[in-house]
Amino acid sequence: DAKDSYEWYSTSMRVLHSKGSEADAAYREVAHEALRRYPTEMRFYIGMSSHLMPRWYGRPGDWEHFTETSTSSLPDSLADEYYARVVAFQSRFVENVFQESPSLSWPRTKQGLESWRRHWPTSKQPLSAAALLACLAEDRASARECFAALGDTVELEIWGSGERFLAARDWAHAESH
Repeated sequence: DAKDSYEWYSTSMRVLHSKGSEADAAYREVAHEALRRYPTEMRFYIGMSSHLMPRWYGRPGDWEHFTETSTSSLPDSLADEYYARVVAFQSRFVENVFQESPSLSWPRTKQGLESWRRHWPTSKQPLSAAALLACLAEDRASARECFAALGDTVELEIWGSGERFLAARDWAHAESH
């Protein structure tokens, strides 16, 4: 049965999200069922957090609360990593995700970024996300370490632009006052 596949849930979530506020309740129902059936499918956490942004169908604090509670129910080996990955995704939409969403935890995010890097050691995405989020959290020492490991590698899916990367790298290497 097609409805038993994560592809069905993913497609249904995209369609319901695009239908507007009248489909919000159905979206949430499908998303919760998707998360129940496929709790380790990252795209469902990203999709729901995006859907819950105030610019779409949520209220201020909804996506943060969802991320905190839904990822906390995952096994310890994934909980913080998924939390950090959602925070990294959300950082694409605002100048500073930690200022926009003060309930987010930098220590939990940082721990999750380290877990993400351990799970995907050859990928530049977790390291890029760690550099970006360390800058946004004003953790200069962590940012410097990440930029040293990244070199000149710009992962545009994380940074959005080379300019954002360069500005963050300049901040990380500036002397703090």
